[in-house]
Amino acid sequence: MFRKTAIIIGGSTGEFGPILAKRMSKAWIKRWNVINIDTKANPDCQHNFVVDFKSPIDINQMRELHYLIKAHSQEVDAMVNVVSASNVQCL
Repeated sequence: MFRKTAIIIGGSTGEFGPILAKRMSKAWIKRWNVINIDTKANPDCQHNFVVDFKSPIDINQMRELHYLIKAHSQEVDAMVNVVSASNVQCL
């Protein structure tokens, strides 16, 4: 049973993201419902939202992400961004 929900942006790539996602989703005492937002899915996370950080996220993707979060959690307890700034397209 999940007690808390966390969104990890960048939970599939790099060194820290996958380690953090695995640690939060596989904890023995307090298991987190982890939603990963990254360029590829992470099998350790309960839910994955795949995006391309090289192009801006459009309104349809934002709606899809909103529905994914609402379908699996009433509220988000933590949000962690571990994506490198060099990997993200800014407007």
